[in-house]
Amino acid sequence: MCFKNSLFKNKNLNKIYMFSIDKEIIKILEPHFLKFMKICIKNDDIKEMLKDPACEGDDDVVYFLNVYIQCLLEHKQGVRLLYNRLVKGGYSEKLTKKFIYSVLKLKMKQKTNEWTWAELDEFKIEYDPEIKTTKYSID
Repeated sequence: MCFKNSLFKNKNLNKIYMFSIDKEIIKILEPHFLKFMKICIKNDDIKEMLKDPACEGDDDVVYFLNVYIQCLLEHKQGVRLLYNRLVKGGYSEKLTKKFIYSVLKLKMKQKTNEWTWAELDEFKIEYDPEIKTTKYSID
């Protein structure tokens, strides 16, 4: 399970920052997401997820979907897998590429701890001297 093994071992990824996800993407990923949640519940990973300050409780679907997408991208061929699932599910190729690009940029920003002032405000990130500010935004 990627959550236990890698997602929160990196000290810069001790919180998941999220943005809204198109309802069509949610609909396409729903069957895979439900399998992911069953595995998390079975392996007691859900308890660790609920400790994250970004998680608003066990019914916070947006949070868990973001965790699922980030875990999917931890996989060696995660980008291709996510792309194929969305395109084969009927989502536009152009919008799929834009979505994946945004997710990867967000993931990179979490890893490097570089944020624009607007992102610090949007994701409600408390200022920390270790945070590097940048003009490189997610959008």
